[in-house]
Amino acid sequence: MIQNVPYCSGCSACANICPQNAISMQPSSEGFLIPIVNEDLCSKCGLCVKICPVLNLVENDCVKEPKAFAAKINDEDIRLQSSSGGVFTALAQKVIEENGVVFGAALDKGLNLFHIGVETIEELSKLRGSKYFQSQIGDTYKQVKSLLLKERPVLYSGTPCQIAGLYAYLRNKKYQNLVTVDVICHGAPTPKLFKIYKQEIEEKNKGILKEINFRNKNKGWKSYSITKVIANNSDEVGCNNEISDTLKDNVFMRLFLKDICLRESCHHCTYSKIPRIADITLGDYWGIQNIHPDFDDDKGTSLVLLNSKTGEALWNKVQENITIIPTDLKTAIKHNPSVQSSCKSHPKRKDFFEQLGKEPLQSLANRYCRKPNIIKRLIKKCLRKAKKIIKKDH
Repeated sequence: MIQNVPYCSGCSACANICPQNAISMQPSSEGFLIPIVNEDLCSKCGLCVKICPVLNLVENDCVKEPKAFAAKINDEDIRLQSSSGGVFTALAQKVIEENGVVFGAALDKGLNLFHIGVETIEELSKLRGSKYFQSQIGDTYKQVKSLLLKERPVLYSGTPCQIAGLYAYLRNKKYQNLVTVDVICHGAPTPKLFKIYKQEIEEKNKGILKEINFRNKNKGWKSYSITKVIANNSDEVGCNNEISDTLKDNVFMRLFLKDICLRESCHHCTYSKIPRIADITLGDYWGIQNIHPDFDDDKGTSLVLLNSKTGEALWNKVQENITIIPTDLKTAIKHNPSVQSSCKSHPKRKDFFEQLGKEPLQSLANRYCRKPNIIKRLIKKCLRKAKKIIKKDH
């Protein structure tokens, strides 16, 4: 049964493909969407199992050694609004200029995260920036197929498992007017965590969380902060209150970066590897200050991987809007291991999810995200050095 697939990624390909609309995506006890089958509607056709990208490996004819670049959009305002170098916007603008539609993750007014399609350059602001919990795909795969059949250009962006889900839904049929972009994904936190985080902020500040920016660059790209706009119940102008905290002090980000709140499939991801699944891969170029110091201004730099001829064709169309330098793939991956590997599961993951919602997040963060003491850090450092020496001797 599709609802019992081990390491389900929640990509929603099964729900989109079901001819009887018998599959709905419902939250699990951990808060992640999983497929639930209505047995009264199910015709037992087995199509959902046949196309599941967890059970059936999806490929996209991507190269084993993609071309890699450090890049940033020339528009400074857009770059500051973006998580890294703003390259996604440059690609998306070109697709829209060619009468295309761009899909990506956007927050609604209630700060729920959905995949949506946009057709204007102004609407691209909804898709910019990182949102650190799993989005709901909805019926966007169906929308994409309809647009492709009408011969409209489509750019679909998402995590690698979501891109795999799209290809699975399309039955691996190649469409010349489809370009996919995957993000270098560290893992997807549960929406349940963000819901609790939002509730705690609102209770503490006695207002409604209206906006959140997980990657505010006011203090720089490398030392980004999380900013929130809180509105009270008054309709008066000027009632909004903006609060900000650093990456290290933010309880949500502490839990996320500790890998304790991620979907279990994120620790066994089939698509966090090279060859990549999407035509183009985008992410932060961490370590740029050490590799290409003259290119770094702490406003954000994108790492770009060109994985297919389709991706390279779109890339060539946006050269006048971006600044790029070629970079060594292996060197770039050293600072961004999620390009080719899954993150390890936290040993206390099960305990964390059992306690999530039963006590304040700060309490959970203090318990599960404690920094190792200085003695332990020194021991680990010495062990790493010893291993390097032993390898050299052999």
